[in-house]
Amino acid sequence: MQDADANDLVQEVLTKLWTVLPSYERREGHSFRSWLATVTANQCRDFRKRKATRPLPGAEGLSGVDDSVVVDLEEREYREAIVGRYLDIIRPDFETVTWKAFAGLVQEGRSAAEVGQELSMTPNAVYLARHRVLSRLKQELEGLLD
Repeated sequence: MQDADANDLVQEVLTKLWTVLPSYERREGHSFRSWLATVTANQCRDFRKRKATRPLPGAEGLSGVDDSVVVDLEEREYREAIVGRYLDIIRPDFETVTWKAFAGLVQEGRSAAEVGQELSMTPNAVYLARHRVLSRLKQELEGLLD
């Protein structure tokens, strides 16, 4: 999308939000972010339909992709970015060995026995390290990723 088109789309999304935001009601199990993503995705879809005069370069293979898949991917990327940032924030609060045990088990996908052997820890201690880091992460992210 060209810069001018992107700016037009942003204006259309903001205009749409101006009209529909007063009627927004939070529903059980749905976050404001997901509602906003739906409104934005619908505006993007409408914008593309109006502006579609030629296919985007390199997008030939994506013509059959459902827009909900794109929204799901964007949501997942957003969540991964938030989790990654918060992991960076809480990392200094843990001992080096605790963090290495967590990283080896969760981020690298290695077995607890393998990580424990490398760090001179029992597999149970590796699991406890993972639990400590994930508990703290969950505490920090509470309410952020509804």
